Amino acid sequence: MPDQWNPDYLGFLDKVPIRTPNIDKLKELGLYFPNTVTPSTLCAPPRACLSSSKGYGRNGVFNNYSDLPLDEITYYKLLCLLRPEG
Repeated sequence: MPDQWNPDYLGFLDKVPIRTPNIDKLKELGLYFPNTVTPSTLCAPPRACLSSSKGYGRNGVFNNYSDLPLDEITYYKLLCLLRPEG
């Protein structure tokens, strides 16, 4: 999950001569949000927002030195619950 992707470096935008076939395919098969924003310029707070579905002021991760509590229900834990046994 890239969280620091410069939008100029997407092959399908033809801004620079770069090939990004996998990202181009994801755009073709899914959705493209050209005007998204991040709740923080740091790495950990936006990832905590995404995984916990809580906003920046509610998840307790305000910098790269703090973590979500281990008992926090996250998107990733829910995905593990859906995983087939085996």
